[in-house]
Amino acid sequence: MSTDTHSIDDRVHEVLDNLYEAVSEPTCWTGALDSMALLFGAESANFFHWNDQAKALFAGQRSSSFGVLHSEWGYYHQINPRRRILQKLPAGTAINCVDYIDDRDVSRSEYFTDYSLPQGRRYLLGVNPVKHRSLTSAFAVMRAPDQAPFTSEQTRLLAHLVPHLSRIARLDLKMRQAREDGDLTGAALDRLADAIFITDWQGRIVRANAAAQAMLNERGALRSHYGRLKAAQPRQTTLLKGFIAAAALPARSGSSEAGGTMLINFGKCRRWSVAVSPLMPSARLFDVADRRLVMIVVSEIVVRAPLEEQLRQAFALTMAEARLARRVIEGATLEEIASELDVKISTLRTQLKSVFAKTETKRQGELMQLGARLDRLRGG
Repeated sequence: MSTDTHSIDDRVHEVLDNLYEAVSEPTCWTGALDSMALLFGAESANFFHWNDQAKALFAGQRSSSFGVLHSEWGYYHQINPRRRILQKLPAGTAINCVDYIDDRDVSRSEYFTDYSLPQGRRYLLGVNPVKHRSLTSAFAVMRAPDQAPFTSEQTRLLAHLVPHLSRIARLDLKMRQAREDGDLTGAALDRLADAIFITDWQGRIVRANAAAQAMLNERGALRSHYGRLKAAQPRQTTLLKGFIAAAALPARSGSSEAGGTMLINFGKCRRWSVAVSPLMPSARLFDVADRRLVMIVVSEIVVRAPLEEQLRQAFALTMAEARLARRVIEGATLEEIASELDVKISTLRTQLKSVFAKTETKRQGELMQLGARLDRLRGG
C-alpha cells in the first residue's frame, strides 16, 4: 500500500473520530465538519436533520467556513433541486451534483441564482444517510464556483463513509433525545418540594434539584464537604455514608434491594427523613460516566402542634377558650361540650362570646371555617 493511501486512511480515521466525538460533545461539531471539508478539498461542510412533515430544520451543524445560516434557508432548502434528487434515491446513496445538474440547469434555478451562488457554493457532494419517519439527515461538502467539481473518486470515498455517517446521524438523534429527556427530568425534579440528591458510591454529588441546592446553600440538614454529601453531625454523616455505600452495590450488580432511611434532627423543631436507594444503571436521568449512582430523597417531617395550642398562640385565647374552640371546630354542640367538661352551658356561651371577639368571627360556622384554614396552614 502506498504512502498516499496510508495518508488518506489516517485522514479518514481522524475525520470519523472527530464526528463521533461531536455526537457526544456538540461543541466539537464545527471542528469535525472543518476536518471533513478538508478531507474532500471542499470550501465548506454541513450536517443537519430536516423535518419533512413540518418543512423545517430540526437541527443543524456547520463548518466554520459555511458562515451564518441564511434567514430563508428553509425556503431555499425546499426548492433545492439536489434535495429532490436525494429524496428519490434510497437512503445512503452518495451523489455528486454534476452528475445530475449542469450549468444550464444552474442558470435557470432560483435556488442557485438567488441563494447558492451568492453564498459561494456551486458544487455539492452529499448523502442522506438516514430517513427516519419524518426526519431526513444529510451530510454535504461544498465547493465554490471557481473550484473544480468533485471527482468520481471522491464520490466513492463518501459512499465508503456512509455506514459511519448513518451511525453518527442516528446517534446524534438519540443523544439529542437523551439531552431533551434529561432537561425535562431536571425541570420536573426542580418543581418537587423534597430535596433530591444524586450521588456516586462515595457520596460525591452528581446532581441536586432546586430544593436540594437550597439546602446546601443554607447549610441545612445536609451539606456539601468538598463535593461530598454530609450531615450536620459526625455520627449522622457516618450512618449516611454507610447507607450510600450499601445502596451503590446493587447499582453495580443490577439489584434494587439495598437502601435505608434515617432521621435527622436539625434546629430546635425541625426533623428530616432521609431515604437512600440505588439508582439503577438503566435509569437515564443524567448523562454521567459512572452509573453506580444513588438517589437520596430528603423530606421535612412537619411536626404539628395541637390545635388548641395553635388557637391559643394565634388568638391569645385562654386554655378554656382554646379547648372550647377546638371542640366547636370539630363539630360538637354546646350541650355535648357541657356534658364532657361538666360545666354550665351559660359558662360556655360566655367563653364562646370571648372566642368570637378574639378570632373576629360571629358564629360557630365561621369559627369552623377558621379552624379549617388554620389546619391547612399547619399542614403547609
